[in-house]
Amino acid sequence: MAFLLKLTAIVISYSVPVLFWFYLRKIHHASAVPLIVGIISYSVLISLPRGLLRMLILTEDMRQNSVWEFYIIRAVFSGVFEEVGRYLVFKHLIPNRDSFTDCAAYALGHGGIEIILTHKMWENDIGMSLVESFFFAEHIAFSIALSVLVFTAVHYSENKRLLYAAVLIHTLFDILPAAYFSRMISVGALILIDLFATALMTAAGYTVYKHTE
Repeated sequence: MAFLLKLTAIVISYSVPVLFWFYLRKIHHASAVPLIVGIISYSVLISLPRGLLRMLILTEDMRQNSVWEFYIIRAVFSGVFEEVGRYLVFKHLIPNRDSFTDCAAYALGHGGIEIILTHKMWENDIGMSLVESFFFAEHIAFSIALSVLVFTAVHYSENKRLLYAAVLIHTLFDILPAAYFSRMISVGALILIDLFATALMTAAGYTVYKHTE
């Protein structure tokens, strides 16, 4: 019985990226190539060098005693590595995958593997898996919105302003936990700000998409 409950919790946790891929594949006939490139790019080209820099620069002592410094540096690494990584992938690895469906498929691979690598879903119970599934959907929505900005900078814009915007937005978003860990805001406030920021980012990404569709 315990095994079945644990298996159910894992299935619930992984359901969000799987269901979204099913939707892209069946409704929009998405190619698996950008999805796979997103998975590999995040795992190897983005996560590994960023993780190495974090290990070299960010220490447990800094996390305990210099919360804002720790999270600002951590956020800058994430913003730069992930968004510049997206840009390089769209421009050089999959330059001919130039539809917004391809963009969404890449974002799903990028955001989905990030979820899998950074969350210990096998430790959840069913209740926590349901809660995390909601936040995983939010995370993927945020990943898609950022990907739309960077994708547009590559395929529809002659300048890199949208790339710079994506780097800045991602960095600011990842600084948010510092406000909680420094006890400036409660966990409830952090969640509300997080959801509000994702909603704004999703609306911005959709607006950019509609103007370039």
